[in-house]
Amino acid sequence: RWRNWVIDQIHTSFQSFGFEPLETPIIETDRTLKGKYGQEGEMRRFKLSLKGPDEAGLRYDHTVPLARFMAMKWSNFPMPYRRFAIGPVFRHESVQAGRLRQFVQCDFDTVGSKSSVIDAEIVAMNFSVLTKLGFKNNFVIRINDRRLLNTMASAIGFSDPKNVLSL
Repeated sequence: RWRNWVIDQIHTSFQSFGFEPLETPIIETDRTLKGKYGQEGEMRRFKLSLKGPDEAGLRYDHTVPLARFMAMKWSNFPMPYRRFAIGPVFRHESVQAGRLRQFVQCDFDTVGSKSSVIDAEIVAMNFSVLTKLGFKNNFVIRINDRRLLNTMASAIGFSDPKNVLSL
């Protein structure tokens, strides 16, 4: 019941910002999933052996299936398209405290806009969800901008943003 109540609060908040639910399949073709998550993600991706020529895997997140969906159906939706997904994702890794092979992930995306208003909307949506969940005045939303990190790294002598992570 508690999980359903939390999900309902998130649904209500997201929908109040004009986002709509979009559920993608749990099983995706290997062609869709392969190479999208980096070396570590490739090792943690569940791969399925199915009869027939196609290999498949379990959904690792909600973003790659959204990209596949939009590539196939983008002309059917007005842009910008706002969607959210709350559902199971899977990681092929050792089970330990706080890390399970199947867990529920919440994701929201806006497709088809470069407006900075979208970034402000993300902050407002997070505030809305946390407030609805009862965290009134008990949280801080921090904003990070990769451009700021790159500028700071450049100021101390790192000109290649790819090397910033090794600081």
